[in-house]
Amino acid sequence: MSRMLHDESSVVEMHKQWMVQHGRSYADDSEMKKRLKIFTENMEFIENFNNAENKSYELGLNQFADLTTEEFIALYTGLDNSSQRSFSSNVTSIEPLRLTNIPEYMDWREYGAVTNVKFQGRCDSCSIFASVAAVEGIVKIRTGNLISLSEQQLMDCTGQGR
Repeated sequence: MSRMLHDESSVVEMHKQWMVQHGRSYADDSEMKKRLKIFTENMEFIENFNNAENKSYELGLNQFADLTTEEFIALYTGLDNSSQRSFSSNVTSIEPLRLTNIPEYMDWREYGAVTNVKFQGRCDSCSIFASVAAVEGIVKIRTGNLISLSEQQLMDCTGQGR
């Protein structure tokens, strides 16, 4: 991505290529300009992050590059901010867990305990996808077998995502 952001025409071209790659189209020029601005801001964020020191990974463009963080959260996470929970004011402290011998770093991908990332779409089923991924990882850790489980079966069973 290196410093291409300083040339507006190259960003416009990258956005056009990205639109083709991800099958994206917009209703009108106004929406196109809005999405190009968001795309550019996201590209700048990615470039700044990737150029920072001491990073163990890099960011890149994906199918969400023309969405704001707020739009992404609203469309794909199922988070409902309308019912903010408040905690009881009489809670004064919570006793922390006293765990020992915890590794400072653990990447379960290195142990083969992570299946491919699955795109859930806009079905408000992020909790199902997270639960299934956790079970897949636990099965691998306990049995040595990494299997891909079906989120759809769980969604069908619970009626979620309809």
